[in-house]
Amino acid sequence: MKKALFCFVSVYFLATFGFAQIKYAVLIGVADYPERSIGGNWSDLSSKNDIDLVKDMLLTQKFDKKNIEELLDEKATVSNVLKSLDNLLLKLKAGDIVYLHYSGHGQQIADWDSKDYPKVKFISKDEGEDGYDEAFVLYNAPMEHFDGYTYEEHLIDDQLDYYVSSIESKIGDKGHVVVVLDACHSGSGTRGAEPTKKRGSSTKCAPKTYRPTLFVDDNKGFTSKSAVGNGMKAVFMGCKNEEVNYEMSVNGTGYGSLTYSIVEAVSGLKSTASYKNVYDLVYGKLLINSAGKQHAEELFDDANSLFFGGENVPKSDYYEVLSSVSNLVTVRAGVIQGISVGDSISFFPIDPKQSNTSAIANGIVTKVEGAKCYITLNSKLPLVKKDDYALFKAKRSYEVITGQQLKLALDLTNKETIKIVKNALKDEKNILIVDPKQDAPNYYLKEVSDKKVRIEIPLSGNPLRAMRLLSMDNKNDVDTLVEHLKIALRIDYFTNLEMSDENIDVKVNLIPMSDSALMECLKKDEYRGAADRFNGLKGYNFVAENNSFDKVYLHCVYISNNKVIQEIDLNNRDDENKFISLIQTQKSKINQTNPIITGCIPDLDCGVDRIYFFASQEKMDFSAIEELAKSLATRGSEDSFVKLISDGAAGKNQSANSISGVQLIKYEISVNP
Repeated sequence: MKKALFCFVSVYFLATFGFAQIKYAVLIGVADYPERSIGGNWSDLSSKNDIDLVKDMLLTQKFDKKNIEELLDEKATVSNVLKSLDNLLLKLKAGDIVYLHYSGHGQQIADWDSKDYPKVKFISKDEGEDGYDEAFVLYNAPMEHFDGYTYEEHLIDDQLDYYVSSIESKIGDKGHVVVVLDACHSGSGTRGAEPTKKRGSSTKCAPKTYRPTLFVDDNKGFTSKSAVGNGMKAVFMGCKNEEVNYEMSVNGTGYGSLTYSIVEAVSGLKSTASYKNVYDLVYGKLLINSAGKQHAEELFDDANSLFFGGENVPKSDYYEVLSSVSNLVTVRAGVIQGISVGDSISFFPIDPKQSNTSAIANGIVTKVEGAKCYITLNSKLPLVKKDDYALFKAKRSYEVITGQQLKLALDLTNKETIKIVKNALKDEKNILIVDPKQDAPNYYLKEVSDKKVRIEIPLSGNPLRAMRLLSMDNKNDVDTLVEHLKIALRIDYFTNLEMSDENIDVKVNLIPMSDSALMECLKKDEYRGAADRFNGLKGYNFVAENNSFDKVYLHCVYISNNKVIQEIDLNNRDDENKFISLIQTQKSKINQTNPIITGCIPDLDCGVDRIYFFASQEKMDFSAIEELAKSLATRGSEDSFVKLISDGAAGKNQSANSISGVQLIKYEISVNP
């Protein structure tokens, strides 16, 4: 009996613990689309950079190289992708982790059933929103439908859904599948100083005779979690169906905006980060990069589930050494990890027996890529044979902090004015004068009349904080101009803050006021005349819900389209406190006596207003934040939060992006008339 019991325990142990979890990845990218004689041509993209960046991220997340399959350009055909996914399904077992990535163009196509095109597997006529399928434009796919095209070169969302669902079934309830789709599904045209490339087309690939049929909502093209035992699914999408998914430039290198944001977020993960934590960071990054025009979307089975099931590798202070030739070393850390040219890097031996070892070599970063940097050493690493660099690790020992950078374009004609401005800014290292044809500026310096200038916001022409004209013949006005630019630096740093805390889960919904309620509000004395001075007036109330385990304080800050900052009074009482407190699981409707009202000065394209909600474990004092338009000489040393913003903008401190105990919820509102 004991022997039989021993056999049973042994078999159970092997069945339960005998097979280690494995991480797999399939990376699909099309950067160099071929020229076509029929069906239209697609523009080339930076998808190869995406795939390289993602692969580096996965290697730091302990994915084995042999389990990462890359399908790039001519290899990225539908037949190859489906074959790769079929092979992956044969390998998978319970508990495995799968990462699927697509970088390339996206497009809407006619919604067909498999009986219409028998060679196209796993499709069905099921689209609910507009009668068109979302598809991924693989290497040989045309832009426009032509007679004889059978849709075998588009990867259709139905097909991807089939494989994701099959993967979920194979990996079981302990497994995770993460899908990242860096493409447009559809998009409208761009205008103004937008990024130069978009990842898709508004052109639909469908016959002219096609008439869409609407069905029930298809849940963004992915089957909802249904069967018990299915794996955890997390899908990240670059934009809404009706939006454009832009590329972004980092140190002169192009990347898909979603790819870069995902890699940046995952590379800085804590061990307890959830899918929601990652998505919040990605959403904010894309919104800022696109000036409020690109909204990431997600589909999670459980948003609070830990990323990669908690099997993600937390951010480390040490970086992997990739190669070493003479005194030149390559390290797996780049822009994503915050590395800059000029940083000092120290090298240490990997010795598990010694926790405190001295640096054996030092060097300076001379070139930085997305996830790699190149270092010139002051002495060689003590290599014995070719691959001994794997015995060393690198760590940043001195960081060159640039802080917030303001890019200023000069719209000036007077040569003397140009000379005065350049001389005034020559020592301001964080204020860069750029050519708007080469680099998108944050602001323009506009010459309104002879030697009289003001700072204007791109596209809108809205003067920064309604500033007066400054004469460059006046020394005090020149000093005031420099101070205004420093103010803009601090405000931009504040608007770029990203704050999340796993212990805080607050949801805030913005509720537009009805026209009648807004008109009633405008009758009050404090708003009298607003309807005559502004176009496109809108008013907003809020609903806030606290899903945290503890009480939180909710603050609201309004940043107007011309960069005026104002704390909003949420409690409508006579006391000094403008915040409200929310106890655990409390839902509070905030019916404002004085709602936020946005509007646009006639004849201006005013751009974007921002409404920021700060959910914090402690009360926050925002009175000093409103003083960002003034000198911080008297208040900066007294208020740590304001000092942190001021120092961060100047490059003295960059820790504002990692403030704990605060969750920041951002709303971007177009106020175009």
